[in-house]
Amino acid sequence: PINLLKKKNLPSAFIRALVPHLQKRFYTPYDQICTEDNVCDYGFLLHKGVANLYIHDLPIRRLVKGDFFGHSIFLSDSHASDATRRAEDSGREVEEGQAYETMASESLGGKGANSDELPRWGYSVRAKTYCAVFYIDEHTYFEEVWNTLDTKEREAVDKIVGQGLGEFQGHNICASKAQPAWKIGNKKEHSLFKPESKFRDVWFLCT
Repeated sequence: PINLLKKKNLPSAFIRALVPHLQKRFYTPYDQICTEDNVCDYGFLLHKGVANLYIHDLPIRRLVKGDFFGHSIFLSDSHASDATRRAEDSGREVEEGQAYETMASESLGGKGANSDELPRWGYSVRAKTYCAVFYIDEHTYFEEVWNTLDTKEREAVDKIVGQGLGEFQGHNICASKAQPAWKIGNKKEHSLFKPESKFRDVWFLCT
């Protein structure tokens, strides 16, 4: 993964600290890599293959080699908030603003309005082809990587990953707006598919 990380212009010290702690996992087509509403405590880097990203089971985008997801574990809390504001300030909004605000904060691995204060995935990712993914858990990242960086290196990581997160969110928002089902009923669907909704359980059983 070293070459993929270098292409993102991440500090060399960060790459040297991160790579020894990355673990590799293989997925077959249709395997679930991460699941919407589940606790988000891993960061992922797609190394080989193609995966699809879904929000409320609507196909939103395709992920390819070199794509990060689970950005929030690589960011300080304050920078995650700044990244959210940058995405909003860039004018990428949907008409149902409140529905999108929740989706955006959760896609950061943020805390949902009805969550138990743990960061949760705001989307699902499934393998489309055979995939190889590097990943690291949040505890290992902060103990073995983040804590070894000096202030300047941390700021550089925050800036680069934060920019990537803004682009990632912006792409998801634009793709969501292009979905006919999202345009017609995004507010209604958003409430139906909340984690505490009984309809969500029935819907999963039926499908």
